[in-house]
Amino acid sequence: MNTLALDPSFRSTGYTVWVDDKPIDAGVLKTNNKEFKTEHRLVSMQDLACIMKTISGIKELIEKYEIEKVVAELPTGGSKSAKAAKSMSFCYGFIAGPIVFMGVEFKTLTPQAVKKFVYKKCSGDKDGIMDFVTEKLNLKTTGNKLTKWHICDKVFGKGDFEHIADSVVVYLATKE
Repeated sequence: MNTLALDPSFRSTGYTVWVDDKPIDAGVLKTNNKEFKTEHRLVSMQDLACIMKTISGIKELIEKYEIEKVVAELPTGGSKSAKAAKSMSFCYGFIAGPIVFMGVEFKTLTPQAVKKFVYKKCSGDKDGIMDFVTEKLNLKTTGNKLTKWHICDKVFGKGDFEHIADSVVVYLATKE
């Protein structure tokens, strides 16, 4: 089954595409309010432009790889900040809605479930998740002070790889 694994966020959505339990593509769908500032002066319009860019990227991946299932880590709403509420509504309404509308199977995991899969408890750090994925997929790393991760014939720095690693763990956790 062709599966798209996502670590959605408002600015950097990590993804991996899996075919026959092997990752064949990975990356980060990035948005940036700055690129929309001249076109959209209101913050809400900038946010909408970012959302539309992410949805378009996900739709392209679904169509390109004939995705049959999407798995995603979605926040549970533990935080009460306005920023967290915006991120949650983005994930649920603007990510889940179009995927389901396209007729693609959709499964979610909480951040706690992802951490429990890696650490056997509901807490842990990003570095541990990146180490887990590096070992589990036997990934090549290069660099001394600034590590680079090699996955699907692409090279990523830490900032991008942490989002990709989360998407890998989401996929692996849904397979168990």
